[in-house]
Amino acid sequence: SHAVIFLVPEQFTFQSERDLIKALSTGGTLGTTVLSFRRLAYALFNDAGGITAPHLHSAGKCMIIYGILEKLKRELKIFSRSAERQGFVNSISELLTEFKRYKLTPDLLADTCLQMEEDGPLRLKLKELSLIYSEYEKVLEDRYRDSDDDLTLAAVKLRESTIFNRAEIWIDGFSGFTPQEYELIK
Repeated sequence: SHAVIFLVPEQFTFQSERDLIKALSTGGTLGTTVLSFRRLAYALFNDAGGITAPHLHSAGKCMIIYGILEKLKRELKIFSRSAERQGFVNSISELLTEFKRYKLTPDLLADTCLQMEEDGPLRLKLKELSLIYSEYEKVLEDRYRDSDDDLTLAAVKLRESTIFNRAEIWIDGFSGFTPQEYELIK
């Protein structure tokens, strides 16, 4: 017999586990595990190892971004005034999360800038975001792990792991997927 993995959105894992227990009591399949993408990633990290850097929590992430904005103050033309505004660090933090979900790298942002019309406001914003993002990645390198990178890393670990070999994967409850999630599904 082979394992059955039931992949559901994070907020449905508890309810799905309860539904599964109910189904099993009426003669369903044993060896079924309910996972979210995040839990799937942790299962892979436990199996394939190699994850040693501590996770960076949102407060730490914001402190790092704040430090970067201070450091780059002279280089930032567009965001220099915004940097002082309350909530701006949080906005940048959320933006970095989105970039990672959609597999946008600092280099990709920089390349996009080069293809745009000469110094329009969007180009300047992208250029500065690329700079901030690039600095952020440098600070993290070898010292911390951003949980927003977990799924990208898990897709790499999946190639080294055998825990899901021959498993049947059922996916339910999602309204769509990010490129990071598609990479794992593939």
